[in-house]
Amino acid sequence: MSFTDPNNFLLSSDSKNIQAAIDLSVKEGHGHVVIPACNKRTGEHIWIIDETIKLPSHICVEINNAHLRMAEGVMCRMFENENADLEIGKTAAGLQEDITIQGRGNAILDGGKHNGLREDTHNKNGLPNIFHNITIYLHNVRNFKIDGLIIRDQRFWAVTFMFSSYGAVSNIHFEITDKAWRKGHPLNPEHPWRNQDGIDLRVGCHDIEIFNITGETGDDTIALTALGEQGTNPDRYEDRYYCGHLSPDIYNVSIRNVNAFNNHCAIIRLLCHYGNQIYNISMEDIVDATPEENPIAVADGQRTACCIKVGENGYHRNDPALCCKHGQLRDIRICNVKSQALSAVNMNCSVYNAEVRNIHVAEKGIHAFSASFITSGRHNALDKESNVTRLENVLVDGVDYLSEQPSAVPFFFNNLIAKNVRILGYSGSVEKREQYYQIRSDSEEILWS
Repeated sequence: MSFTDPNNFLLSSDSKNIQAAIDLSVKEGHGHVVIPACNKRTGEHIWIIDETIKLPSHICVEINNAHLRMAEGVMCRMFENENADLEIGKTAAGLQEDITIQGRGNAILDGGKHNGLREDTHNKNGLPNIFHNITIYLHNVRNFKIDGLIIRDQRFWAVTFMFSSYGAVSNIHFEITDKAWRKGHPLNPEHPWRNQDGIDLRVGCHDIEIFNITGETGDDTIALTALGEQGTNPDRYEDRYYCGHLSPDIYNVSIRNVNAFNNHCAIIRLLCHYGNQIYNISMEDIVDATPEENPIAVADGQRTACCIKVGENGYHRNDPALCCKHGQLRDIRICNVKSQALSAVNMNCSVYNAEVRNIHVAEKGIHAFSASFITSGRHNALDKESNVTRLENVLVDGVDYLSEQPSAVPFFFNNLIAKNVRILGYSGSVEKREQYYQIRSDSEEILWS
């Protein structure tokens, strides 16, 4: 098979050599670049990325046992499609197709030393938008594949998509060696918060598979977040690069075989507001892999808060008109969850048509299923109408509850309006089974068996 090797070029930087190899591979018509372990320009087994590598359509970048690390101080992505930040990228004419980043063997994408660009510093004092710190970013791309990578110490989100479809993200392992904590944590002064998500599907993503994901992320491991609207907030990246010709909804997404953990956030998170919708989402074989040595107190930023978090009463500018409406987050399937978290499955805001089957809560877990507002690893017992959770046509079937925590209960409900919510097949302490927070009195129906 024909391919181009960046070692064939003698330019001034590793980034330029890789880009030249990509450009030549397209010109020659094979669209295949192989980055090997050894960097002949330096004689080292590492490639330093000091400017973004731009990906054209019909390209495969193969990282063959190579270690790519971001240069100190630079504020740019490692990879992005070439139209990602252009005006044409927001249009039908700017659609790109067939982009692959394929890892072979020990293929590492490394954020290196953090550059100081964070959510609390971006767009200030001449610094760019935080989105420049994403490791891999694809915007308005159809038919993509990201596979076989170790992603270490991402500076912000690791793999992010907007308005992209018909793709797969698979066999990704995340490593965090430089921990980051929220403000107030004892280690925060040395390690300020960096929101190190793993895989993020933002507005307009559909028909995507995510599978075989392992390791540790600093924030949500996988997030499906349909937020923002066209032209309303130029500081919000989704608004600035909104594709008006495409639907902003997230749908037809399959997530399976995830064995991961993070610090006080969710392994999988679903969130939509602003009239955007999320539907037809399947999640299967999700394991909370929080190490045994991490303490129980998720609020201190040490343990996963939720294995799966569906909906949230936040991120809509506190405007009830922009909040997710009933039916906009729907048709959710969850199967086989093993949890040590505050909540194995949490639902909040509004969820319509959901099946949750086979939840196993281990000794350090707290809840199997909760309907409540959770943030920063804590339940929030808020009485505001905007914080009510509404569930309709929800089935929870098969709860194996082994928690040994003294205050733990399998089911936690706060400010819940329930209609046709069924909880079946509970196995565990009968005493704990009967302990749960009171459902709102206007709930129409909740059935136990």
